[in-house]
Amino acid sequence: MGGGLPKWIGLLLLWGLLFSSSVQGGEARLVVGHDRHHIVHSGENLFTIAQNYGLAIEHLAFANGRDPNNIQVAPGTELIIPLRRVLPANPPSDGLVINLPERGIFYFRHGEFRQFYPIAIGMAGRFQTPQGNFTITSLSKDPVWFPPEWAGRKEEMVPPGPDNPLGDRWIGISSPGIGIHSTTSPLSIGQAVSHGCMRMYPRAVHELFPLLELGWPVRIEYETAKLGSDPATGSYWIATFPDVYRQSAPAASLERLLDEEALSLSAEDLAYLASADGVARELLFNNIIVSVGKERLSQWPVDPTLIEGAIWVSPKVAQAAGLEVNWDAQERVVKVSYGAQALYFPLDPDYVLDPLQIPLGSSADVISTARQLGSHTLIPLRPLLEIFKIPNEWDDWEKELHLSKLKPWSAPQETAIPQTSQGE
Repeated sequence: MGGGLPKWIGLLLLWGLLFSSSVQGGEARLVVGHDRHHIVHSGENLFTIAQNYGLAIEHLAFANGRDPNNIQVAPGTELIIPLRRVLPANPPSDGLVINLPERGIFYFRHGEFRQFYPIAIGMAGRFQTPQGNFTITSLSKDPVWFPPEWAGRKEEMVPPGPDNPLGDRWIGISSPGIGIHSTTSPLSIGQAVSHGCMRMYPRAVHELFPLLELGWPVRIEYETAKLGSDPATGSYWIATFPDVYRQSAPAASLERLLDEEALSLSAEDLAYLASADGVARELLFNNIIVSVGKERLSQWPVDPTLIEGAIWVSPKVAQAAGLEVNWDAQERVVKVSYGAQALYFPLDPDYVLDPLQIPLGSSADVISTARQLGSHTLIPLRPLLEIFKIPNEWDDWEKELHLSKLKPWSAPQETAIPQTSQGE
């Protein structure tokens, strides 16, 4: 495969994330479901596609970097369908958990997660949906609506029918005037537009309504960042959501989650994970292997790490491949060289290479900053492979990158100029 590297999507940290049961409330959260990809067909739009997958327009728009106010999408467009979910912490055995930034209801029965339902929530400010622990206090079919003062309507009540904004199902909770209900405006699902209630697609609320019982708990929470694990693979995932009520910025929430696990990220990585698009991104995957020569080498100070699609390694990997590695403790920079070529990887992004440090006849470049992971330093592998032309091959099945060890460098011999005698 020459010098090519695999084009992986995701962010792998590998260092220190094998935590026991300390994630959010005493036990690691589960991650369920898998994202899908959808090719848009003629006649489809964000609204029809979202309904088919049990999502809201906003879920698709945020995941694909699109404007939620424009539901038109060209045929042939490939969309990410964000179906992977990080479950709530400490869910009830029977009941509902609602995460407002995620715009969704998690339904639990007999201690198991059963279904995710998209919702519209209260608009920011005076009418934002309340947070806390509540219970189901009423279950009504074809409810009558008694308009509150803010509605500005003269009627004392609105009977069931197409003019009733509650639709044909009402799930009241123990917060005055607040409930989950059907709607006559299905396009609003996913938006923050109500006066505090949570709207559902009519078809979705018809499915959920008969499954509920009076007295069941309803927890309404506000999480802009969630961390969970997939029991099938052992990998960890981060999902972040828009801070619709300006209560908890996704980057700050994510940083707190990682701090709890003694992890730190660069500003670039933090911004990458805190994009608030609702797509769960992989945080841990612990089976990357790097081998040099004929020997598989897996016991590095820090395991090879994939960050934003690029493999980062301990400088000892470069050393094992036949490169010369030096660490300047004062300047905090890693120098990797082979013969007259050298690459510098400083920890300080403002580092400037002193040209006086470069020997005559040599070349040197600052290609990338290094990264600090705990007490260890990592450097990117790709520049080493490309610039020093280290032969490599990727085994996708074993998730192993094979490197060939370079021969010891020796200065090229000067070619003697043949002497000629006068007159020849």
